[in-house]
Amino acid sequence: MIRLRSALDRVRGSLFFVPVSLVVLAIVAAEVALAIDRRIADDQLPRFLLSSVDDARTMLATIAGAMITVVSVVFSLTLVAVQLASTQYSPRSSQSFLRDRPQQLILGIVLGTVTYCLLVLRGTQSAIDGGEASVPNISVSFALLLALISIGAILASIDRTARSMQSNEVIRRITDATIHLVRSDFPARDSDETAATAGASAGADLPDITNGDQSGRALVAWRSGWVRQIALSRLAASAPERTTLRLEASVGTFVVEGRPLVWFEPEPDDFGSVADHARRAIELGRDRTLAQDVEYGLMQLVDVAIRALSRGVNDPTTAREVVVHLAEVLHELFHRRLPPRVAQVDGRRLDRPADPGHASYVRGALTPIADASGQHAAVVETLVRACALLASEAPDEGVREELHAIATHAVDVLDRAIVSERTLQRLRPLLADVTP
Repeated sequence: MIRLRSALDRVRGSLFFVPVSLVVLAIVAAEVALAIDRRIADDQLPRFLLSSVDDARTMLATIAGAMITVVSVVFSLTLVAVQLASTQYSPRSSQSFLRDRPQQLILGIVLGTVTYCLLVLRGTQSAIDGGEASVPNISVSFALLLALISIGAILASIDRTARSMQSNEVIRRITDATIHLVRSDFPARDSDETAATAGASAGADLPDITNGDQSGRALVAWRSGWVRQIALSRLAASAPERTTLRLEASVGTFVVEGRPLVWFEPEPDDFGSVADHARRAIELGRDRTLAQDVEYGLMQLVDVAIRALSRGVNDPTTAREVVVHLAEVLHELFHRRLPPRVAQVDGRRLDRPADPGHASYVRGALTPIADASGQHAAVVETLVRACALLASEAPDEGVREELHAIATHAVDVLDRAIVSERTLQRLRPLLADVTP
């Protein structure tokens, strides 16, 4: 399952798979259309579908040549958009451009049109070529239809590329992807259920694991990289029953080759076989993805805000918009049940001390913006109001304390800057709404 999910994630982020699939579809369509033309005589077709050999060849060659030029333009626009997004917003935000399915479809439509025209052009023969003149009128008419569709797709691509460069579109796209991940990976929490009860231990009957215990043995990282995904049920199934597994790294953690990933206690008799099965449950990669990494989505939004607050950009409005969307993601997290730190899975105890909790998500999302807010009173006000809103929905006291600390810190940072006392007097009363 983890390999399938990884493969699907690579397909979504590739500019290769969808266009090539449509090119293959165009090859099939060309062969089918030519076969239909061979079965239907010209006198059975309406006059507006008929054309001469020269006209058909000219039309097909013109469409194919024009579409090749257009493909270069579309690719150039896409690469320029990716480059601008990397420099203006965040290098990690470029992934959302590569994952844009409509753009992948547009490239595939244009490339498919070129392929179709070339194949039909090959099937158009004149009497000089030897034998009878052959004009695949239905195929040529369909090529003209594909050309019109491609023109519409090109216009849509230009419009979509222009809109996708707007900051609100970039922020919205990252937010939607992160919220989708939260909803798909974390079940909803009941309205009267606290974070403490939601994450209660389910493996208290099994012994705790200690890294220094000689009876245990660690599965070490087979190469350096980011932990992208962990299939917990498959990982637990790799060990014998009554085994305690302790994960030393959570999803989104960078691990160094040779360092422990999972401790098994007691050491399984056939540790080699257990380690082989456990490796299949953990994916290590050279970069982070949104496959299971909620913190990565939050980090992308934080990157946009920090870049907007830098002196070179100085765009506090974008930073305020990021704060609002971060609050949206955190609000969704507050209403979700995070995996328990200790759980029992099929007779094995699973310890996950490195996994982030609600307070960790809040700290990683809002503290960097509070540090960088500087003299931007409007950003601090938006941040404090967001903390107040989240505090009213916080799942436990620890999260409320974290929100209060962040809001207070943001106001203190503003106090140390050169701002008017009137601004501070307006902000300080707002901290009462964030009091734990």
